[in-house]
Amino acid sequence: MAAVSRALSSGRLQTGRALLKPCVVAPTNDQRRCVSKNAPSFALNAFRGEVVLKEVFPYPKVLTEEQEETARLLVDPTQKFFEEVNDAAKGDSMEKVPDDVMQGLRDLGAFGMQVPNDLGGLGLTNTQYARLTEVVGAYDLGVGIQIGAHQSIGFKGILLFGTPEQKAKYLPK
Repeated sequence: MAAVSRALSSGRLQTGRALLKPCVVAPTNDQRRCVSKNAPSFALNAFRGEVVLKEVFPYPKVLTEEQEETARLLVDPTQKFFEEVNDAAKGDSMEKVPDDVMQGLRDLGAFGMQVPNDLGGLGLTNTQYARLTEVVGAYDLGVGIQIGAHQSIGFKGILLFGTPEQKAKYLPK
């Protein structure tokens, strides 16, 4: 209770009708911005112990029909590859992804998932990429990390800031 009293006296919390109302003090002045009890935030309301399902359902549809179909077409071959070609235990014991698995991933286009089509990649959206990452992670987290690192630090800088010559030379096909 002493902590609440200190917070009230410092202005970090305000009261209103016997309810404590959280406020944030702006860093440049003493103005307060109070968070509404009915804030449209699923996370904020969850911390309050209230679940407001209309804030998350129906889940937003972010893919077009064509993008959904592309994702569905890629899931089965990816699952088949991990069931028939990849041996996660072998990779873990070797402490590396075996060369034949790396070549199979190249053949699948795994290293060009988010490279635009016009640059020779699959041109997947973040949502499509996340769906395939779910599949990979279900079979082999080591390979998932390999692919994930490549998609973020491996080529992202070249994709975003590289010259056309660098993109032609270094982006995976």
